[in-house]
Amino acid sequence: MPAVIYDTIVEKLQSKRGNIKEPLRLPVERDLAKDLNVGRDTVRRALAELERSGAVIRRRGKGTYLQPIRYAAKGSLKGATIGFIPPWWADSTSAWFTSNVFEGIARWADEHKCRISVLHADRHSHDEQKWMERTAENELAGVVWVHPENEQLPVIEHTACHLPSVVLGRSYLGKGFHHVMPDYSKVVSLIDSHLISKGHKDYTVIGAGVLAAYSQNWLNALEQVFENRGTVFDPKQHYLDIKPFVRDKLAKLLMEFYEPIHPEVSAYVLTSSSYLLPLIADAEFRAKLEKNLSVITFDYGLYPIETYWPGHSISHVACNWPQLGRKAMDVLEQLYLGKDMPEVIFESVEFKEGSTVHSKV
Repeated sequence: MPAVIYDTIVEKLQSKRGNIKEPLRLPVERDLAKDLNVGRDTVRRALAELERSGAVIRRRGKGTYLQPIRYAAKGSLKGATIGFIPPWWADSTSAWFTSNVFEGIARWADEHKCRISVLHADRHSHDEQKWMERTAENELAGVVWVHPENEQLPVIEHTACHLPSVVLGRSYLGKGFHHVMPDYSKVVSLIDSHLISKGHKDYTVIGAGVLAAYSQNWLNALEQVFENRGTVFDPKQHYLDIKPFVRDKLAKLLMEFYEPIHPEVSAYVLTSSSYLLPLIADAEFRAKLEKNLSVITFDYGLYPIETYWPGHSISHVACNWPQLGRKAMDVLEQLYLGKDMPEVIFESVEFKEGSTVHSKV
């Protein structure tokens, strides 16, 4: 295939981006090839290149969308101010999880001679105009949102129409902003492989708010991992949503209500290490963990993983949160320069074997 034909298709679609303000659904490959008077292979290759750069986004079951050019190219971020929006529940940037992300962002800012302004966003605030006034007062060049909730989406979307915006930790695909997050498919795959190797084919995943983006990231990853090993993940059987319940009573909930109905469960997977607090605090449940009940988690939580159960090593998957913060700033810089970036960039994770998964083999 002559390179000139391939390059021409890419250029045609790129030029069209300057004339749209919202994502434009493209025809299916067959029809697009007919419209452009080229072969389907040419269209397929052109779309693949555009997808790698973030100019095109494919939605499974929904189609392929050409993305608008949102931000005009600007100069360096040197001297600029970047907004850092911690999770709504974070009291300060000194708390363990937030401080780890902030460390990476702050170091990046120091190296690139720009400033960081910390703004706290209320979980239920929907006043987009007031929020934009705050960003204007702080003269922000871009913003990084850390684990925002579904309720904050209107404000995030509005902000992304005016400022380069990166969401860190979870994804809201197709909303017009970019994401940097742990590779949750890898998180689940590492946990699943370890549990299976220890004989735990029946385990329950504990999360909060099944419709929350963070939970959806986990559920999608679980479905994919189970499918890869030839089975089906059934949320009704293997996922416990504890959002309606008091966290302090989590151990009692499991022992008195959940386990009598699911006696086959031999291990719990915690989507947040914070859930360890009420479990370890309950003496009866703690004794079960020491004897034959297993638990494994991901290091997204309020405190360092080693502080939850002194004297014990918690089996978990770890993410380099400072590196994730740096990566978010890398993406933000490219957006500020007017460059295309993939909608989602993943950070690698690492399995840390501890003593909280007992062998049934």
